[in-house]
Amino acid sequence: MDNSANNVAIIMRNPGQLTAGLHTCLQLGQAALSLTLFVLRQDLSAVVEHGDWDLLAEAFEGKRYTNNLHQFEQYGFQYADLTEMAVRIKNSDLVIPF
Repeated sequence: MDNSANNVAIIMRNPGQLTAGLHTCLQLGQAALSLTLFVLRQDLSAVVEHGDWDLLAEAFEGKRYTNNLHQFEQYGFQYADLTEMAVRIKNSDLVIPF
């Protein structure tokens, strides 16, 4: 595998694509890439109650950020405002939006 895109940002902002986003995280995590998950403007309880979340939570070794202040620590996320997220995303080698 080409190692030119080691730092990957996954942006999940569309609740309708949650399954695809979580599956992508799982697959890229198996490829030994450095992943950062950004969940924007979503209810975190809906994300973690998704059927595939348990698989991701066990296998995901990357950082998780959200701009949702409600219970972010309870679900293993760090809070970041959109400006801070933008900087982190800009520093990624590859950005995958959902």
